[in-house]
Amino acid sequence: MGQQISLGFDANEREFFARALEESGGPAHVTDALAAFVGFIDAADMVKRCNDIADQVRRDGSIDAADLRRSQLACEILFSSDIHGSGLDWEATTGLSDADAIGLLRRVQVKMLGLRR
Repeated sequence: MGQQISLGFDANEREFFARALEESGGPAHVTDALAAFVGFIDAADMVKRCNDIADQVRRDGSIDAADLRRSQLACEILFSSDIHGSGLDWEATTGLSDADAIGLLRRVQVKMLGLRR
């Protein structure tokens, strides 16, 4: 495990971020090509790592520095893409409205931008 970074997320942001990453196991359609684009070895690695990251974020709100960019990109794709992510199924699979999720995504993006600088 590398350097741990506190994300500074509130409880709702943590849950949104973790839930988005967990969509990698379904209904999202993660391919080896998508996983490589995002920064993982293959689809199986992406699903496993996304679940591990989700668990860590829920547990203590931190993330390994090496996972910062790829977990944000994974969250964005897994939430919004109807081809590779949860997309139109988001509300049904998570119980969180699209409107609320968009607001949470923007808050997460702003906080992660500050960490990447």
